[in-house]
Amino acid sequence: MSIRQDDFDPLANAAMAAQAELVREAMERGMSRRHVQQMCEHAELLHELRCPERVTLDAGFTARVMARIEADKPASIWDLFVSPLLAKQLTFASLVLMAMLAGFLFARSSEQAMLSQHTEQTLIRVEHPENLGLDPQRDRQNMLATLASYRGEE
Repeated sequence: MSIRQDDFDPLANAAMAAQAELVREAMERGMSRRHVQQMCEHAELLHELRCPERVTLDAGFTARVMARIEADKPASIWDLFVSPLLAKQLTFASLVLMAMLAGFLFARSSEQAMLSQHTEQTLIRVEHPENLGLDPQRDRQNMLATLASYRGEE
């Protein structure tokens, strides 16, 4: 019988004792010897693959991973609206559009004022007959004839 280094390690002795207990329980529950042997081999393999020391990450690891994920991400159409060059162009286009609309409204309002002034002069210029209001029946007929023959100035 050879002496292994694990014989002097109390942790390894405890693991071996726990493994022996599991083998005994598996045999009592009716598992075949071949299955128990495979389970023991898997347990030994996992024990050998275990890292001997605790793995710690350096401080910038998470930041580097997140930066790489962001860099590998495909560009979205919405990213264009965030770019400074496009934002400047959109701002300039909006200002030009607002200036054009303001000019249009100013021109339209002055044209509207001239049209209303012309309409007022036309309404004031209407000539009434001298005997207006003396014969209501004739006044109604004159009003109907005036309305029927009205043509606006264009």
